Amino acid sequence: AIETEVDVSTAPSGYYTYLTYVDDTTTEAPTLTTPSANSVIKDSFNIEFSLPETASDGSVKLSFTRTGGEADSDSHVLIVASEASGTHQFTLDATDLDGSSYVTLETGSDNTLVSGAKYSVKIEYQDLAENAAASDTNSDVTYSNDYIELTGGDYNAGASFVPESTNNPYF
Repeated sequence: AIETEVDVSTAPSGYYTYLTYVDDTTTEAPTLTTPSANSVIKDSFNIEFSLPETASDGSVKLSFTRTGGEADSDSHVLIVASEASGTHQFTLDATDLDGSSYVTLETGSDNTLVSGAKYSVKIEYQDLAENAAASDTNSDVTYSNDYIELTGGDYNAGASFVPESTNNPYF
């Protein structure tokens, strides 16, 4: 932002001689908190980000771009419903990205992430002055739908699970 003084010498007596205004020329950078860089997300995962300024209508976008792992040639861009400044939190489903009321799928985008793929996750927006978009990106976010499921058996309830014991379900 640039502060500028403007001569208003034609102002009526008793008013300030100078008027200061701020010329807004940049969108302040948002912060993407979760998913964090180098993390693993499952089918249901949390999104948290902060916008320092109110966004222009429809400009808040969340995108997932494949950077490694399993192949995923599809685009995954979501338009976030809220333009308010402040912290935003919601849950997404990797198998139905636009299943949340907080987002809509951008035209031409795919609705499903690929298990085993690594993504860069980016939040971006434009401020109300519609300056150039600002963004924050977290890299190496891996989506995995592989789960370890423990079923059946009595593992001596209340006893510790220690390596090399019969209480350890992985022995």
